Parts: sequence; C-alpha cells; structure tokens
Amino acid sequence: YLYLGGWVKDDVYVQRETGEKIFKGDSLEILLDSKVSFDFYLDVLSLDDYQIGISPGLTTIGSSPEAYLWYPSSRSKTLTNVKISALATADGYQFEVAIPWSIFKIDPSGADHYGFGISISDNDHPTRNSQQSMVSNLPGRVLTRPMTWGDLKLVK
Repeated sequence: YLYLGGWVKDDVYVQRETGEKIFKGDSLEILLDSKVSFDFYLDVLSLDDYQIGISPGLTTIGSSPEAYLWYPSSRSKTLTNVKISALATADGYQFEVAIPWSIFKIDPSGADHYGFGISISDNDHPTRNSQQSMVSNLPGRVLTRPMTWGDLKLVK
C-alpha cells in the first residue's frame, strides 16, 4: 500500500456527493505518475498518470468514506479496495489512506521515484455542491501537465 495521512483545517465540513463528483465537496486529490523517469518531459497526461479522489465521509466525517479513480479515464470507477479512515478534530479532520500499489500497476522495490501531488478541495456551502477552493502542495500544479507535479521517492 501507499500510505498517506494528514490533518486538514476546515471550519465547515460539507460533502454531499459520491463517485466522480466527490471533488464538489470537502475531499482530497492524489496525483501519481508511475513512470516519471520515463516521461517527465511529456507535457500531457499518459496512461501511467493517476488521479484519485478521496472523500473523508458522506455528510459527516468518517461516515461512508470513498475513493474514486478519475484518471486514466478508461479505468475510472469507485475504488473499493482503498482503505480510508477519517476522524473529526476540533478544527477539521485527520485522515489516513492506504492505496494498493496494484491500482497504479506497479510493484515498488523500495527505492523508486514517482511524480506526486496532493490537494485539498473545500466547500463551505451547506446546500450547494461546488469546489469553492483547492489548495495543493504544488503551487504551480496543472492537472494535465505531470511535469508540474512534485516528486515522491521511496527509500528502503
């Protein structure tokens, strides 16, 4: 598994969507280029680039969390084998996510290098499903340009 965890500051939790529309509520987005060394200078998405959305819960944090694979679009679907835990905190929520490496069609050796990014979508409107804002660990991130994504290096 690729394990991710963190804390999100969020004064109003709103998630009323499921499936491909989870980005219209409070959610996470994970980008991974499984062959960054091979196609770093390719200025478009390719079939080794992945975009996964994570919902910390439907209507309340921790209630029916969900993962959705948006890209590659030919494989888009709800990911039932992703493990998600989310807990409310005094000022938002914390999350832990375990994504099987098989989703990315790779078997990491422990010293691999990948393109990577994580973003947080926010919606504070309780009756409107919309992505009001997004913050990312990548200030210049462009979804369709993996060369703007960051780096993830696994160590043994």
